Amino acid sequence: MPTDLDELFTALGRQADAIPIAPAELARRRGRRRSRNQAAIAAAVAVCLVAGGIAGLLHRPGRHATPAVSPSARALTPVGAPIWLGGTLAADTSAVAGGRAFTEWQTADGTIHLLAADLTTGAGVWTAQRPGKPGELSSLWAVSQTVMLSSESTVSVYDAADGRVRWELPVAGNDRVLPHERGLIRLSGTGQTALYDWRSGKRQWSLDGLGDGPVAAIVTRTEGQRMMDVRTDDRLVQVSRAGQVRVVSVGTGTVTRSLTVPPPAERGMTIAYQGWLITQEAAGRAYRVRATDLGSGASAVVFTAPAGNELHSVDMFRERLFLLDGSPTGTRVVTVDPRQGRQLGEFPTADRVNGLAASDRRVLAGGQGITELYDENGRSLYRAPDADIHWLTPETLLRVTASGTVERIRVADGRVEPLGEIPLQLGECAFTTDRLACPVADGLRIWSLTG
Repeated sequence: MPTDLDELFTALGRQADAIPIAPAELARRRGRRRSRNQAAIAAAVAVCLVAGGIAGLLHRPGRHATPAVSPSARALTPVGAPIWLGGTLAADTSAVAGGRAFTEWQTADGTIHLLAADLTTGAGVWTAQRPGKPGELSSLWAVSQTVMLSSESTVSVYDAADGRVRWELPVAGNDRVLPHERGLIRLSGTGQTALYDWRSGKRQWSLDGLGDGPVAAIVTRTEGQRMMDVRTDDRLVQVSRAGQVRVVSVGTGTVTRSLTVPPPAERGMTIAYQGWLITQEAAGRAYRVRATDLGSGASAVVFTAPAGNELHSVDMFRERLFLLDGSPTGTRVVTVDPRQGRQLGEFPTADRVNGLAASDRRVLAGGQGITELYDENGRSLYRAPDADIHWLTPETLLRVTASGTVERIRVADGRVEPLGEIPLQLGECAFTTDRLACPVADGLRIWSLTG
């Protein structure tokens, strides 16, 4: 199994909402980058969730689903001409927002380049460059009318319309930054939390730390958001090593609630979803999962694992908590009602997996070179080897294979619809419901997913 997949699911499971500036953490977020010399290596699996209702899935006989495939393989319909990414690409990544695709790449001399392209026409809109060090790692985020480039020492904020640098913020190695719709949240290594305005760079507010440093600082995820999406909810939840919890209004910096829970496990998993705080606690050789209602303050242990088991991943959808529990013999998905504190069900996964993403009563799980879609009873509805598989819409999945085949999978009946072929990708692709943008050998290319 590609190491990238392990790292991706570790990141998803631990809910690394803030972007650590430290190189090792940046490396995890850049795990799917590939240079030209790596282009022949099979693509790593990446499973992303765009939450939404999924209804009417058809179970196929047998433990593993074998989807029907519609014939035809053709070149995917291009939008515009390739946009040359000059120089030898040492690293690259892409994002989409506001009808544009943004690609950041580094050339061998260390220079960092940023390109904006129109998703409707495929034409380049602007480019920008800034000095960098060879091998320096960076992260790219697109937020409304803003593009953010975060490196080991600097956060650069660009105007998405013309590529102009609005402002820059020096950061230290133990700082973390979290892009939010309202502005850039900086979590300083000293413990201070601050919000900076996207347009002016002016600090809007700041708060002192919790004393013993946060184990987690997470903006609440709402229904319809992926784990790695830019957040829009107003609640920033911070949890300290001692179990102090405070909820901060992102808009005003006001502390709206303070409470205490038992100390979370070191390197344990923490998520904030819809008004729930889910934390992992140590329990001897086992672990416990605690659910805390951030509205009422009610808090209780909702699951205790057998001794020797490990929590690999956790997700929520509406009022259901999904846990990926690992034992020496395999992994299982456990479903819990956090409000009632009772287990609703469980099922073993066909293969040992590392991460999951939930939508309605469906779970997309991946690991060991396999991505599989299960219903709540553990029936396999769709199964595929190493590939990029994403929720395209609530009713469809998008699959991009290592060889360049692009497919749409209907979750209602498991039918696979080949959309076409693209050249071998050299790095991360980005997509919307009707566009796919990927860096390939002749530059950034954009294709239509609707013909």
